[in-house]
Amino acid sequence: MEKPYFTVINKPGAREHKDVFARGGRTFKVSEEDFIPEAIGKYCKGDGYSCIVSAGGDGTAGKVAWAAYKKMKSGGCEIPILPIPYGTGNDIPMATVGMENFDREEYVQKCVEALESGKFDKQYFDLIRFEADGKEFYDPLGIHLGLFQRATKTKRLKKIFGKNAYIIRGLMDVAGYRPKDIRIKLNGDVFYEGKIWAGQIANTPTTGGGKVYMEGVDPRDGELSFVYLPVENAKRRELPGLISDLTDMVNMPQVRTIRGVRTFEIESIDPGDCVDVAYCGENIGRVNHVYGEVIKGALPVLVPSEYST
Repeated sequence: MEKPYFTVINKPGAREHKDVFARGGRTFKVSEEDFIPEAIGKYCKGDGYSCIVSAGGDGTAGKVAWAAYKKMKSGGCEIPILPIPYGTGNDIPMATVGMENFDREEYVQKCVEALESGKFDKQYFDLIRFEADGKEFYDPLGIHLGLFQRATKTKRLKKIFGKNAYIIRGLMDVAGYRPKDIRIKLNGDVFYEGKIWAGQIANTPTTGGGKVYMEGVDPRDGELSFVYLPVENAKRRELPGLISDLTDMVNMPQVRTIRGVRTFEIESIDPGDCVDVAYCGENIGRVNHVYGEVIKGALPVLVPSEYST
C-alpha cells in the first residue's frame, strides 16, 4: 500500500496488528473522551496520507468517514477510508461483500495483507448528511430514532454493574419509553403522521452487527430506506421480544419499510414530545426537528481486491 496512511485504533483486537499499522504511518488510539472527527482533524493534517484506516467497529468507521469527507470538502483531495472490522457491528464491510459471504476474521486478515501488498479496489459509498439541534452530522450507515438510541450513559452504569451494564441500560431504556407523536416527510412529501415506537433511516441492509433492515439495500445507489414501527403494530409488553428478535426485522410483520428515500424530515407534532436521535453509536439527545439528505458516492472506501464486486 502506498504510504503513509493514518490509522485510528478503537478496539483491543486491533492491537494484534499494531506493527503493521505502525509501519504504515501514524496511529491514533481512541479513548472514551475523544471525538474522532475532531481528533482526526487535529492529528491527520495535510494531504500526505493515502487513506485513513478505521480499526474498530461501525461507530469508529462512521466517525472516520465523517472526518475523511470533511477533509475532502475543505482540501479538495480525495481520502479513502479502510474499515477493518474489529467491532461488534461491522456493517460497512458486510454491505460490501454481502452477509452470506462475510467472515469477520477472514476479512480482517485480508485487509491486513492488502495493507502490505497494496492490492485494494475502491468503491464509492453514499453518505447521509443531517442536521439536528442546530448541528451538522455525517454518517454512512443510518440514523436511529426512538427505541434504538442509547439514552442512558453506559460509562456510568459500568462503574456500578460491570459487564451487565449493557443489559441494565437496555432495560432502563425500554422501561422509560413511550411512543412519539411525529410527522415524517420523505422526498418533500408527508409520508406518515402519528405515533411510532421507533424508526431508522438506513443506508445499509444491516445495522448494529447484522440486524437485517431490508434486503437488497445498496449503499452505493443514492437511495436510503426508512424503517419504522407504528404504535398500532406493537404493544409495550411486546417491545422486549421485538428487541431480541431484531436480527430478522425483514420478516417481522410489525415493521414497515420504504425504499427510494433521498431527503427526509422528522419533526415532533407536539413540541414537548421530542425525538431521541442517535448516529454512529452516539446519542445526540432529544430534538424536535431533524432534516437530512443522501450524498451519492461521497465516500471512497477501500476493499481488498478479493472482495471487489
